[in-house]
This record gives sequence, structure tokens and C-alpha cells, in this order.
Amino acid sequence: MTDKERIEQIKRKQFFETGSKKEFVHFEDVIWLIEQAERVQDLKIMLKVLGRQTERFKKALEFYADKNNWIEYSVGDDYVVTAPGDDNGETARKALEVRND
Repeated sequence: MTDKERIEQIKRKQFFETGSKKEFVHFEDVIWLIEQAERVQDLKIMLKVLGRQTERFKKALEFYADKNNWIEYSVGDDYVVTAPGDDNGETARKALEVRND
């Protein structure tokens, strides 16, 4: 049985009543529902962390993708550099840092 099917079954039990027969939610189902709620909270936290990580990656990619950053400029008589070249990958390394968001 899938998680969705189990939830539907529990919902039916909660409200099912015909004649003199009543069916109630079992204790095991209550425990399972609590575990699912805790799992949802963990997943929400994970999504928040992944969203922040994605934003860092996006900013780094935007820096390297910006055509204006690839315009060469002189530093001295024979040294030509671009913003990404001058950056030496620092923007990418910062985006890839492991953080405790």
C-alpha cells in the first residue's frame, strides 16, 4: 500500500459509520501519521537549504555567464585579463562551500 492509499484508508476509518458498526483509527496508524508529519518537517528544512544552495550556484553561474565579465582589459604593458580570469574561480569556490544554512 502506498503512503497516499494509507492516508486515504485512515481518513475513511475516521469518518466511517454504518448502522451500529464504527471503525476507528488504530494506534499504529496514529504513530505512522506522526512519523509522516515529522518527515514532512525534515523535508521542508531540506528544501530550504537546497533553495539557498541553488541561489548561490545561480549567482556564480550568472557571474561566469555574463558576457560583460569576459571583456578583456589591460593590466600593464602585455598582461590582458578578464573578470573571470582575474577571479581565478573564487566565485565558484565560494558557491560550492559547504555551509550550515
